[in-house]
Amino acid sequence: MLFVILSTACALNSGCSSLSFFAQEPFEITYSSPDRISFQGKGAGAGIALMSTMGPVGIALGVAIDEGIAKDIRNTAKAGSVDFKSLFSEAVSNIDVLKDADRIDVKKYGFVIKDGSKDYVAAEVRIVMHNGDVSEELVLSSWKKQKMLDAWVTLEDIKKNSESIEKLFSYALINHK
Repeated sequence: MLFVILSTACALNSGCSSLSFFAQEPFEITYSSPDRISFQGKGAGAGIALMSTMGPVGIALGVAIDEGIAKDIRNTAKAGSVDFKSLFSEAVSNIDVLKDADRIDVKKYGFVIKDGSKDYVAAEVRIVMHNGDVSEELVLSSWKKQKMLDAWVTLEDIKKNSESIEKLFSYALINHK
């Protein structure tokens, strides 16, 4: 009787080991410098316009405008305890296109102006997924989900509201196929 029980337990145990009940091997996530929330929008347009009168200094001013806006967003995120790295680490196992990755390089994460006339913004996460010798660049964006849900968020909102920052990052990290 003991032999039957032990042999049944062994058969069940070895049979289940080939199923995907076990967690996938962990993969490496790296973050490029500068590792912080970015913003691209108003300054880029201003920099081009200013370049015609001020030359390269005009472009530098445009970059400084966007960096100032990014700093406001980072301060709001910090005050609201929004941690992109934690959000990304939690979401990555649920993103279909990343399931086979053995390394993920996060190149940039932050916000971009999508509709300049209304200052609507979207979260974007730019990554490079590595699987063996194959690498693929991906942009995970909240914009498609925002349009689907009619969930418009303005630049002023993400500068002042940490919940909006977290919501847009979550939308960007929703399952991508």
